[in-house]
Amino acid sequence: MGEQSSSRLEGDRFQHLFSWHVMLDLLDSTKGIEKVWIEHPRAGAADDVTVFPQQPTASPPRYYQIKWHVDHRSGYSMGALIDRGRGKTSLLEKLWKSWQALQHIGNCEIWLVSNWSSQPGDLLSTLIQGRDYRLDPALLTADLSSPIGDWRKRWQDHLRTDTANFVRFYNTLRFRLGFMSIADLEEVVDRQMRAYGLKAGEGARSVAVDQVRRWIEEGGTSKTITLASLSATLDHLDLWAPRNQEPQLVVFVHTWVTRTYDCLADYELDWSVHFDHYDRRVPDSAIWNQQLLPELRNLERTLSQKTNCRRIKLRGSLCLSAAFAFGHVFSVAASYRLELLHRTETWQSETPPDPTCQLTVVEAPDTPEASGLLLVISVTGDARPHVENFVQAQSMIFRRRVYLSPQGGPHDYSVQGAGQASALARLIRIELRRAVATYQPSVTHLFYFGSQSLAVLIGQKLNACGSIQLYEFQNPGYTPSCLLR
Repeated sequence: MGEQSSSRLEGDRFQHLFSWHVMLDLLDSTKGIEKVWIEHPRAGAADDVTVFPQQPTASPPRYYQIKWHVDHRSGYSMGALIDRGRGKTSLLEKLWKSWQALQHIGNCEIWLVSNWSSQPGDLLSTLIQGRDYRLDPALLTADLSSPIGDWRKRWQDHLRTDTANFVRFYNTLRFRLGFMSIADLEEVVDRQMRAYGLKAGEGARSVAVDQVRRWIEEGGTSKTITLASLSATLDHLDLWAPRNQEPQLVVFVHTWVTRTYDCLADYELDWSVHFDHYDRRVPDSAIWNQQLLPELRNLERTLSQKTNCRRIKLRGSLCLSAAFAFGHVFSVAASYRLELLHRTETWQSETPPDPTCQLTVVEAPDTPEASGLLLVISVTGDARPHVENFVQAQSMIFRRRVYLSPQGGPHDYSVQGAGQASALARLIRIELRRAVATYQPSVTHLFYFGSQSLAVLIGQKLNACGSIQLYEFQNPGYTPSCLLR
């Protein structure tokens, strides 16, 4: 019973999150949505959430059935959709009954959204169109002697309907399978909420999900959400993000990909022509040092001369070297305060450090007559094996090797929030300065395994730390990127 209850609660959460995800588009006038109805009373199985457009002739209403599965032990197939199990109604029959109840209203779309995918190799996976989730009309015209034609006959016989009605029903179906996990959907919802000027994160998201549940419990007209009622609810729940009175500049830096974000850029650097995430192609050190770093410094010079604003909202899919370099140029020493996106959170660089956060430091001697220092920072994963293989293959020697990691060891969630990130950045700077003062290297060779956002915060604190050569992981091995001075 406990496992069933847990599964049901997860399914409800998935459904309510998806409903809120859809409702938020009421705030975007370009989406053309008139209202969103949760648990439509006449939609049968496809009642979980319904989207009504302002102009039904341009795009029909969308009726969603949301199916959540706790694991991926199976998937959808042509046969599974018509499986009645122990005398029950099949999933295709449920969608068919929904369509029968709704067809009198005119055109409509019946959507099945699920975290389960179609089974590999099954005909269903080839019928679902990637462009718009429609089912390929080839099934409707295939010869009955062919495998695909046989499936059309089996589906039609299963529904006990004539060809004309089957064709109409088939053309309304949309299968969005392999949909995101709850964690992914939470992240998408958080980004939406930020983009629409709302508070985001676990607290605000929980308030929103509770409100969806409350609308369902109240029933009646409460389940029909319009822009006016949604806006009033956002006011009542205090979900609008406070406006930042301090002036800020928005800077985009693109490396791996060029993306849009939750704001418009005041300044933008697009370096994506030099990068290819799929092939792990990054610029060589000459491009870094002779072109990209000078562009970054010129941007800082422009900002400092044109305005006295020192708050920067940074957005971009940055490689780690670019993240370090941005922080180094827009440093704490130069009074810059940065806003960063980290997963579903917003980090402020001036967040006070968490005093409980500690750093593990391991040192190893190498070659006394060498001039360099090796610094390996492992946060979300252990960089040490890859780094040691690389430096050995390159015959690199160092006066000292220093390995840093959070006290609990490197793993995906070793940094819990901006306070711990701020503390780690500070402690790393302290250790680097100590090592530089002790061993007086000509260059520190820095290798890093961690998040982009923490790299920016560390980079902000690398002043008075001597020359630092950064490296990018290329799988396998590393390649030198930029030299910070």
